Amino acid sequence: MRQEEASSKIGKDPGDGGFLRAGFDDFDVFADTVLSWDLSFMQLESGPFHADLFQVMLPSSALLSCSFSRGLVQEGAVPPGCRTIGIPLKGCTPFRWRGHEVADDVMMIFPRGGELDSRSNSGFRVITLSVRESLLLELAER
Repeated sequence: MRQEEASSKIGKDPGDGGFLRAGFDDFDVFADTVLSWDLSFMQLESGPFHADLFQVMLPSSALLSCSFSRGLVQEGAVPPGCRTIGIPLKGCTPFRWRGHEVADDVMMIFPRGGELDSRSNSGFRVITLSVRESLLLELAER
């Protein structure tokens, strides 16, 4: 792992706060580093792996940006208690998300308690925003 910047120990929960920016050349280290999400990864292509990861964790939300040099199976769940949207970045290669082909011109809205089931190609790039449901309800009541 080539870690450019990182906070000191970051908790696994958005309420713990912190940030992480790192580049990874080791698939296993990357797979163990993503914060807040309950994820498992499987590399689909042989060859060198590289990922870039940026995460900001706040008490009420979590922002994640990542890119992969190889195709991956991504399975798991969004941060607990959060509603999550995903936005593929411009130039992101098409991928499968929850059984649908997705390109870089859509916004993905995860269902409540939404699981992640994605098959990405090399060149995958995405940003996700997870916001605590309690904050969304509070804002809606104002």
